[in-house]
Amino acid sequence: MQQLTEGDIGFVVKVLFHPTIYPHIVGDGVMTKEDVVRMVYNPNFLLLSPNKYSLFIFEHRSRAILEGHTSVLPKGRGKKCVEAGKRTIQWVWDNTSYRKIVGFTPISNVVAQKYNVKLGFTKEGVCSRSYLVKGELQDQIIFGINKEN
Repeated sequence: MQQLTEGDIGFVVKVLFHPTIYPHIVGDGVMTKEDVVRMVYNPNFLLLSPNKYSLFIFEHRSRAILEGHTSVLPKGRGKKCVEAGKRTIQWVWDNTSYRKIVGFTPISNVVAQKYNVKLGFTKEGVCSRSYLVKGELQDQIIFGINKEN
């Protein structure tokens, strides 16, 4: 597991700006390379990569909770992606004091919903009309996983 730093900005940009990933992480918004640099330097973000295809971004929400985001290049998808996700979650439990990881998944992203379940996340609720896609607000499903399951 590699904890990413300023020396890894190129990798982070490569993953986040990949044409199969970028549209899913920005909705109707825009992310710039400067935004990526700010994120890498921001102590409220923890960026992890278990392999050369996967990027897991965790954002501090409280002393107990991280909000997680997963971006995986096409060559790293499938079983490799599930294994990488499980290893990353275990790394968080073993190396931090956080007790819970949550994620907000757009209702339209069925693949990500299935991935969350494969990692052990459970559906905890819905954040209604909270994700803008093509000018329309979509609901997001709130998924969570606890250290003590």
